[in-house]
Amino acid sequence: MSKVRAMYQQFWLGLQLRERRTILLGAALVIITAIYLLLDSIWNTRAMLIADRTALLEESLWMQEQAELAEVLGTSCRENQILALENRELLELLASRNQLNMTSFSEAENTANAGRNIYNLRLEGASGDSILSFLFHSACQGFTLASLQIDKTTGVEQYTGQLELSNES
Repeated sequence: MSKVRAMYQQFWLGLQLRERRTILLGAALVIITAIYLLLDSIWNTRAMLIADRTALLEESLWMQEQAELAEVLGTSCRENQILALENRELLELLASRNQLNMTSFSEAENTANAGRNIYNLRLEGASGDSILSFLFHSACQGFTLASLQIDKTTGVEQYTGQLELSNES
């Protein structure tokens, strides 16, 4: 070890003063650059983590609000018992409860999913909200929405809803 040290010392002393200063200055610049790159990387990572944390906290709050809403929606169906009626009668009853007029009704068996029936309905009412309320009540009775189109009749406060529902037969 002392031979290596003596060799480096001899090399160092063999350099001119200006060469020694240049080497020391270069080494200092390399060290400063390495420290800067390290700190810059740490700073950028910290900034990204702070931004991610803020976004995740906002998402967490939103999810908590949605969980409360889902709990309310989930428990509101429990009050409605599934009525022991034929599906057509049940849908007519739900339509009348929501102040809707069922102008057409057709039933078909779903060939793609055996055991499920498809119901095409046309409902008319004074409010689009009553059609949405009908959807909620029909979902509580075990119907699944396949398609929905709500149109407003021009000049008259009349809404028409074209629905496709499915249900276990």
